[in-house]
Amino acid sequence: MNAVTASTDTFRLLISLLLIVTDLGIAWLLVRRGYALAACGFLLSPVVIAISGQHQQVEGIAVFLALAAMAVLGTAGKTTNRIVAQDWWAVLLLGLSLSFKPVFLILPLWLALRPGPWRPRIFRLLAPLVLFGLIFASAFLVYPPREIIEKVLQHSGANNSPFINAFVPQQLAPWVLEQGGGKFAFLVLLIAAGWLFRKLPAFELALAYTLSAVVFSWAMVNQYLAGPMAAVAIFLNLGLLIWFLLSSVYLGGSEGVLNLPILNSVQPHVLLDWERVMQDLFPWALLGWIIFAFATRLPGRLYFSKQAQDELNR
Repeated sequence: MNAVTASTDTFRLLISLLLIVTDLGIAWLLVRRGYALAACGFLLSPVVIAISGQHQQVEGIAVFLALAAMAVLGTAGKTTNRIVAQDWWAVLLLGLSLSFKPVFLILPLWLALRPGPWRPRIFRLLAPLVLFGLIFASAFLVYPPREIIEKVLQHSGANNSPFINAFVPQQLAPWVLEQGGGKFAFLVLLIAAGWLFRKLPAFELALAYTLSAVVFSWAMVNQYLAGPMAAVAIFLNLGLLIWFLLSSVYLGGSEGVLNLPILNSVQPHVLLDWERVMQDLFPWALLGWIIFAFATRLPGRLYFSKQAQDELNR
């Protein structure tokens, strides 16, 4: 921080401006993809405003870079067994996304599961992970190794998997979470989702990833709610709508986030305390994901942009 400004308030303002620019970048990608209405909904979303403007987490940067990577990959045309320039730019952007925050750590595997020649699929699987590993390793040249190990490698974060808490008996769920059951379930379910959505165009595949990651995540905290907002704005259905409204009430009324005068009196009567709120939101997110998954099997009933339809018809 001191390298930029000595004022904490100024630094927070600069971070907010960076995140707002990032959100504008995501909206621009949506417009370029043919989702202009969804771009407006994304920018006006209370969830996005709360996380970027007040909570100040970098999820948005990771999402922007990953979506940009998939937008570039979508311009590659008909897939051949050659690794083309779009592949190189896509893996570079995806590797940078992982380096900001490894939200899309399983997305390279999703890309490898897509139909097509094996050579570009293997390249898209390994190259982003190698780039991420190299950037991460470079941190040991700048910071003390012990500090990196303690703050990154040994950082466990939350371990409150809504999926485990919903489907494992209450008496058993804490033990399952302690044994890493949430992470195991997340890995298995996200790989299965990658197989389910493997025929989607690259850009829509990344959007489907953001939905799947938040539904099956082994850890849920406030900033994760913003990750799938671009997808929610595009593929809005009953489950996602209720999830979005409850998330907006929660963040809007939360004392530590927006703390809006009306919502802070409504929130306690709509949602339980923070320890339970992610479980309150989970059934609606899961319902929305299931509806979305069924809709992807019927492309004519799912709102795809013209670019996405053209890619599906190649």
